[in-house]
Amino acid sequence: MAGNSKATILIISYNEKEYLPRAIESCKKQTYGNTEIIIGDDGSNDGSIEYIRSLGDGIRHYVMQREAGDIIPSIRVSEVIKRGLRESTGDYFIVLSGDDYFCDDHMLEDAVKWLDDHPDHSAYVNGFKKVTDDSVLEEVIPKHRSPSVYWSDDYLHISCFVFRKMSDRDLLCRFCDDTGLEFILAIQGKWKYSDKIAFAYYQRPRSIMHEADPMELAILEAMIYQDILNYPKVPLGLKLATKARFRSSMIYIDQNSEQLAYGADGSIGESRYRKYLNNCEKYGNNVLRKRKGFLSMTFARYYYAVRRRLF
Repeated sequence: MAGNSKATILIISYNEKEYLPRAIESCKKQTYGNTEIIIGDDGSNDGSIEYIRSLGDGIRHYVMQREAGDIIPSIRVSEVIKRGLRESTGDYFIVLSGDDYFCDDHMLEDAVKWLDDHPDHSAYVNGFKKVTDDSVLEEVIPKHRSPSVYWSDDYLHISCFVFRKMSDRDLLCRFCDDTGLEFILAIQGKWKYSDKIAFAYYQRPRSIMHEADPMELAILEAMIYQDILNYPKVPLGLKLATKARFRSSMIYIDQNSEQLAYGADGSIGESRYRKYLNNCEKYGNNVLRKRKGFLSMTFARYYYAVRRRLF
């Protein structure tokens, strides 16, 4: 029967003990009954692990070990999510950060009912709001666009998506965060858009991404682009959409390439970005070394700019 499938909510957490009770409570308030809650902790040191281990009510958890060496937060988060997908027993999956929360108790019920009835859809997409402790900064309702048009430029937090569970072989080699997962969902099928605000994206200045500088953010985008270039059998429309999406980041890197500290002999010198450069060396299509193709990326950007206006 439609609506009887199992759903998994994965709460990902790193040093978010003060926010976890709110996130967990928002999951428990979901009206859809056939749901499991898993908490994936990325090796917290603020007491989160002890708190998580004290929880009952059938909430499962796992803790990722933190090894010595350079940490790339987006890849760490991706590993937490990948393990959550492996641990999950649900048919459908949704990711929630430990400092965020759901604000529509019927979100899962609506999504599972639709996805059960529409097997050609890979995801059910809700709106979200950016919030602080005492105010709503912005509300975002998803535009009703095809996945490739959305992928070419728009942003939605991954917690807006309820999607069919996938395996490791479906994923990008490194990135399973917002951008990486949404690329895979764009490949896998159509999206159903809801006009409801179902998710609250909590804004706090101490978060990792708020502390990243423009080059660091651009490099992370380039690394996702590298993963996609190494992904097998990307449909032509998504290839163009990918070029449009990452054009600005690639041009920024090219215009500020002196910050990357590649030596004249191709070696990697001292740089605050060295951990990213070293990581990219392990994979093919290293776009940080071979920054080219801007003409085709510009064509793709204008092509999808027109499509966004028309649809």
